[in-house]
Amino acid sequence: MGVLPLKTEQLLETQQILSKTSNLLVINSLGATLSHELNTPLQASLTFIQSTMRRLKKSSNNLEVEIESLEGAASAIGNVNEIISRVRSVTKSSDFEKSKCSLNDGIETALNFLKPELNGNSIQIVCSELSNLPYVSIKHSELVQVFVNILKNSIDELSDKVDKVISIEAGLENGQFVMINICDTGNGIQEKQLDDLFNLSKSKKEQGLGIGMWLTKNILENAGGDVYYADHTNGGARFEIRLPVFDE
Repeated sequence: MGVLPLKTEQLLETQQILSKTSNLLVINSLGATLSHELNTPLQASLTFIQSTMRRLKKSSNNLEVEIESLEGAASAIGNVNEIISRVRSVTKSSDFEKSKCSLNDGIETALNFLKPELNGNSIQIVCSELSNLPYVSIKHSELVQVFVNILKNSIDELSDKVDKVISIEAGLENGQFVMINICDTGNGIQEKQLDDLFNLSKSKKEQGLGIGMWLTKNILENAGGDVYYADHTNGGARFEIRLPVFDE
């Protein structure tokens, strides 16, 4: 006996069920990985606060240092809200908001945010001159999130290395795009893991970071850009970020 064709109503109902099931799977996947992804800004916040407490216990009179440290904690906590907002926006359609952002400001904010981890792991940052590049079309908070996600990946990979260097270079492509290369001297990413590198809930880390690279690609694609991975010549990782130049 042949398969009976579904009625139009039945077909629509089946499609709706499948759509809801797919959404639930995505939401469950986000819930499973979100807590780990939020660990980065929360840990940075905790480090800033603990550093301030230690100095206060020593009765330091240098209030500017305490203020700077507390501001770092506030910035880290604010980054948690940015992550949550970005993940929530994936589940609903919204018009792209054109924004102008300084590449130099974005990387500077990200590096300051990750300063405790960079210093704690004795990682050297080599950054080319970025201030002479044009503005890129992306929100400042989103660009910072992209840099934090990629830099955090490099920091993790360099934890057991002797030579710990992250290099950042950028240049123009046809006058319409800015290309940013972030390279490290870590172990790179294994070939079998490349296909799932930017997929949700896929990670080469046993604890399942997952959402970081997927969120990075989502942010960049929504801004009209993209991100690519390639092995660095020294065996480490190289992430290539492509962003459109801001057009008035």
